[in-house]
Amino acid sequence: DSFQPKLESICDHCGARLKQRNDDNIESFHNRYQIYLEKTKPVLDYYRQKGVLYVVNGDGDPTLVYERINNILKKG
Repeated sequence: DSFQPKLESICDHCGARLKQRNDDNIESFHNRYQIYLEKTKPVLDYYRQKGVLYVVNGDGDPTLVYERINNILKKG
């Protein structure tokens, strides 16, 4: 599995000890996904249909993410 660290319970990137959350299981995932479908997705769909939903890539340096958000706000 590509999500398993090379050394058990040790982060491959920084060497920190990994801990598994209590709610990191399939049942919790299904519950969270159901809530998303019922509560969040309709809101996203509403604003998407209005043409005012903007999706921002949050990956990368915080300064870059800030610039992405700021560029959207400047256009509006």
